[in-house]
Amino acid sequence: MKQCFLTFAAIAVASTAQAGMIPLTDYGVFAGGSLNTGSNVMTTNVFQIGTNGNFHSHGGGSGAQFVHVGGNYSSGSNVDLGSNVTPADLIVTGNVNLGGGYEIYGSVHAGGTITGGSNVKVHQDLISLGSMNLGGGTTVDGMVHSGGNVAFGSNSTVSGGVFASGTVSAGGGSNIGTPQTGVAAPTPLTFTPVVMPGFSSGNAVDAGASNLNVGGGGALSLDPGSYGALTTGSNATITLSPGEYHFNSINLGGGTKFDVSAGPVTIYVAGNIVTGSNAQFIGNASQIYIEALGTSNFGGGTQVLGTLLSNNITTGSNVKATGALYALNAIDLGGGTHVNFQLASNLPSQFQIPDTTDPTGPTDLNPVPEPGSLALLGFGGLGLAGWRRRKAQREAAKA
Repeated sequence: MKQCFLTFAAIAVASTAQAGMIPLTDYGVFAGGSLNTGSNVMTTNVFQIGTNGNFHSHGGGSGAQFVHVGGNYSSGSNVDLGSNVTPADLIVTGNVNLGGGYEIYGSVHAGGTITGGSNVKVHQDLISLGSMNLGGGTTVDGMVHSGGNVAFGSNSTVSGGVFASGTVSAGGGSNIGTPQTGVAAPTPLTFTPVVMPGFSSGNAVDAGASNLNVGGGGALSLDPGSYGALTTGSNATITLSPGEYHFNSINLGGGTKFDVSAGPVTIYVAGNIVTGSNAQFIGNASQIYIEALGTSNFGGGTQVLGTLLSNNITTGSNVKATGALYALNAIDLGGGTHVNFQLASNLPSQFQIPDTTDPTGPTDLNPVPEPGSLALLGFGGLGLAGWRRRKAQREAAKA
């Protein structure tokens, strides 16, 4: 009886801890449309990634503490979420489909259904408004609570109890305790879509701006100003002085060095940014803001620096990005991409978006919040903290 009280106390607290609108700059990676990651994509210093649309993770990788999805979430096999930032929570407005061998070091909350392949492991709770269908060998260290039916394959284990509005079934060799059916549907944690900033009104190039062409192995130094298309051959070097730049487009050949190390730089691109493989941005990510109205496409092995706002963002494999990646539409990260979150200090005014978790008004979004404060901002502070404490108490009681 004590276990049931603690379980439903956790649900009651969770239902009061709905997320307000979280500022974009609390995320290291965010897409206004869809988010797609290749295998073994890694994130460091990234406490939240998300999308207002659907998210598909192909497999492997770990990183963010909270993953927020405004649509549906699906994964390939052997995805590892949160092993280096325990706990990690997956919060999805729609349906969740977990590939075989998926492991998450926190909880899964779904506004729709949850399905899983074999050998899925959830280190905390599994909560959905809809039904659940999980393959053999599933392990849930916390509770399972569904607003529909729940089905487990063989040899599944649930440590914190199973609660369902509908029926519960489990294959042979399973240990899920004594399920409770006919209970009220849960209230999973929810995600409020992020309001994406518009492009800067000043993102335009002066009429008649000259194009710049640098041959392979060549070098060019630029002062702040307005230019046409910047195009280089392979292994060129482009050096920018501190200040504001406007380009029609940027196309850097493979191996090109883009040196912005002299001081704070703001770069506006009216079209696309394209780099060949192994291009290299040089400088301090906290002093670089880049905005592209078109698509930003970085070739495999490229090292990218700064906070980037673009219509779409695409990377080849093994890209290393230090900064933040924001797309008004889609983000597609190639396999082996590594994102190290470091927000730029020179963000333009359109990033000054009201934070609805703080009714006093707009928040200064340039400073990077401490990890502990992110959870408070994102999930209603005391509500989520209380929920976590009760979960810890439950786990201690079981021990």
